[in-house]
Amino acid sequence: MGEPDEDGRRKIFGLYLKEVPMEEDKKVICDIVASRTRGLVGADLENITHESVLLAARRDGDFVTKEDVLQAVERATKKICNVDDSATKGKSLYSFAQMTQESMHFRSGYKNT
Repeated sequence: MGEPDEDGRRKIFGLYLKEVPMEEDKKVICDIVASRTRGLVGADLENITHESVLLAARRDGDFVTKEDVLQAVERATKKICNVDDSATKGKSLYSFAQMTQESMHFRSGYKNT
């Protein structure tokens, strides 16, 4: 299965956000997250939800705010490498889920002799 499109990310994030206490409109939050998370998969969106809840808890909040979610999105989409590095310039960055999948694929083909 490939990466979900924007509508798919909106629906996936909505499912994860369903039980999260928020005062703000969850539909609006889902729209924002879906538009800012191109290339991320369900596991990444789940991590954004968990990070949002942790951020709210750290500030001793009763609700997850839009700012909590946006900060979690920023952390999830933050570049892992230095953009000025000529070896990585122009190359796309992987989500954690993609890196894990590729790592598992590589290991499954590796035979220790």
